[in-house]
Formats: sequence, C-alpha cells, structure tokens
Amino acid sequence: AARRCLDEALVDRSESAVLLASSALLRISVTPDETEKSEAEARMAVTLNPANAEAANLLANLALKRNDPQAQDWGDKTTSSNPFDPVLLREEARRRETLGQSEKAALLISQAVTLEAAPDAD
Repeated sequence: AARRCLDEALVDRSESAVLLASSALLRISVTPDETEKSEAEARMAVTLNPANAEAANLLANLALKRNDPQAQDWGDKTTSSNPFDPVLLREEARRRETLGQSEKAALLISQAVTLEAAPDAD
C-alpha cells in the first residue's frame, strides 16, 4: 500500500526530493532486486536537494556494497547534511569500520551516543 501511495504521489510531485528519497528507501527495503531504480531515485533526490541525508546515506550503502570508493564521499555527505541524527551517524560509523577507519568510526559512535544522551528539547 505504501508503494502504491508513493508512486501515486510521485506522479504529481516527480521533483520532490523527499518523496524520491522515501521511494528509494522503501523500494530497496521491500524489493532489493530493484537496486538500480532505488539508486536512480536516490541520485535524483540528491540532485534536487543536495542536503538530503537519507538519499546520500542510501547511496553510501549501495556504493559500499559495490566496493566503490565513493562510499566514503557519500558517507561524508550524509553526516554533513545531518550531523544530528544518531542513526545516520551509526550507519556511517559502520561503513567506516568496514573501510578500516576505526578511529573515525569511534568518533562517529561517540557523537551518536552524545546526541542520544542529550535531553529532548521540546
């Protein structure tokens, strides 16, 4: 149902970076065999909004799976676009650890823990 809703919304708002990133994330999680389409949607989302951290994060994960050196660049884009999301910081830490960058991974984990421990500001 979510897939159908996103597809219908994209008909009217095909240049929405948020919808494209959401579509790419849903597509890759539900139908991993549609990697190329997910990547194309994520790339378009970043083209439309270079600060779209979710799309950059997806592109970093896909690049890492291919052993593409751009994984690090996309990861940097992810954390610079949204340095306050502990989930994104932890994902980048995981990628950095995979790339053999343990010190950078530890720094990112530390930042994520600090953010998670901070009281919520309402």
